[in-house]
Amino acid sequence: MKHLYRTHLSVPFVLAMAGLALLLTLLNVSGSRAIAAARLSASNSTVAMISTFAVRVALSANVRYVASGGSDTANDCLDSGKPCATVQHAIDVATPGDEIRIAAGTYDDVNNLGGESQIALITKTLTLRGRYDVLGWSISNPEMNPTILHAPSAVRVIFVTGTISVSVEGLQIIGTNCGFCTGSRGVYVISSTLTLLDNIIEGHSGLSGSGGGLYLRGVNGVIRNNIIRNNYAEFAGADRESTRL
Repeated sequence: MKHLYRTHLSVPFVLAMAGLALLLTLLNVSGSRAIAAARLSASNSTVAMISTFAVRVALSANVRYVASGGSDTANDCLDSGKPCATVQHAIDVATPGDEIRIAAGTYDDVNNLGGESQIALITKTLTLRGRYDVLGWSISNPEMNPTILHAPSAVRVIFVTGTISVSVEGLQIIGTNCGFCTGSRGVYVISSTLTLLDNIIEGHSGLSGSGGGLYLRGVNGVIRNNIIRNNYAEFAGADRESTRL
């Protein structure tokens, strides 16, 4: 499904173009006919621009597929019958605005991109959505298809950074006690727009630093219907007791 609502349409830009059409019409038509013609031209210009914009967005957005039995070799993850094996590879080959569907299974492949250790580094606008079955990629089912991103000790699960918009949905984001490490081991987001829906974030802990489960800095967005539990850090573990956000 193409998520047109996740792409921002600049209202001032559309209105400016409509106004330009109106002005050009007024310069070429006189009297009361000019007003009627200008209004029609402005309306048609706006509709045409929105239609063209929607078509371009629909064509540019892709769905990419990840499954634990897949392969990353020479794979753009676009074929649901030939999914990729790792979340990071799907992120790397995706274009901004894409959706990445992740099948049931446990994903614990660590990368060191950006000078940090994590399961998934996201620096582009994307949607990560779990709970799929490889035979039914159209339905996300939390009971039948748990999708687990599991980080070993001292590794972040998801690191999001940049002026981008990211949605993370339907994942179990599981950590491991990392002793005296610092920084979040769950979801770490800096300067981005974040949508966090229907996830479980648990088991992230360290005896030094902050944000054991969830760390957000300079972030806007929506956090809804997530279970955040059994996380601990010296400063603001997000959180130390079971919480639903």
